[in-house]
Amino acid sequence: MARRIALLPRRNGAAGGWVANPPSGCGAARAQENLCSRDADRNMGRSTGVSRLNLPNLITLLRIVAVPALAWLILQERWVAACWLFFAAAVSDAIDGFLARRLGQMTPLGAMLDTIADKTLGVVTLVMLTYEQAIPLWVAAAILLRDGVIVLGAVSYRGLAGHLDIHPTLLGKTHMAAEFTLLALVLAGLAGILDTQAWLPAIFGAVSAVAVASGVQYVWIWGGKALRGRRAAR
Repeated sequence: MARRIALLPRRNGAAGGWVANPPSGCGAARAQENLCSRDADRNMGRSTGVSRLNLPNLITLLRIVAVPALAWLILQERWVAACWLFFAAAVSDAIDGFLARRLGQMTPLGAMLDTIADKTLGVVTLVMLTYEQAIPLWVAAAILLRDGVIVLGAVSYRGLAGHLDIHPTLLGKTHMAAEFTLLALVLAGLAGILDTQAWLPAIFGAVSAVAVASGVQYVWIWGGKALRGRRAAR
C-alpha cells in the first residue's frame, strides 16, 4: 500500500513548485497506526487464508441438511435408507474434522457448525426412534436430561461469571461415542443388517449409566467453577 504523503510548497528561497513531505507529529502517528492496522488485517487474512465456505464446513452443512431427511425416513419406517444415511452422516463428522486439520481450515464457524450438526443429528434421531418405540423412554430421558443439565449449567455459569470456557471431558466424549453407537446399532437392527435383540437391553443400561455419570460430572464441574469464582470475587 502506498504511503500517504503531504504536498507542501518549497520554502527559504527554494525554486517554486511542490515537494513531498511526510506528515509529522500526531498526524504521522495516526497515519502510521492506520497503515499498521491495515497491514495487520491483510496479513491476518493471508495467514489464515480460510474461507468460511471451505470444504470441511460444506460437509458439516450437508450433515445438518441430512437431519430432516433422516427424520422423515424414520417416520416412514424406511429403515435401510435411514440406517445408511445415519452412517454416512456419522462418518462425515470424522471426515470434516480430519480435513479441517489437514488443510489448515479450522475456523470458529466450523467449530460452531460441527457442534450444531452433532447435537441435531443425535437428538433428532434419538427422539424419532423413541417415538417409533425402538428406544425405551427412560433411555431417551436420561440422555436428554444430561444434555439439558449441561446447557442450563453453562448458561447459569455464563450469567454468574460473565464468560464461558468449555472443555469436553473424557467422560463426556465417551457418552457421545456411546450414544451414537447405540443409535447406529438400533438402526442396524431395524434394517435387518445386525441381530441386536439379544444385547440391546444391556447397551440401553450402559448408555443410560454413562449419561447420568456424565451429567453429574458436569454439575460438579460447573458448581466448582462457580464456587471458586465467588471466592475470588470476595
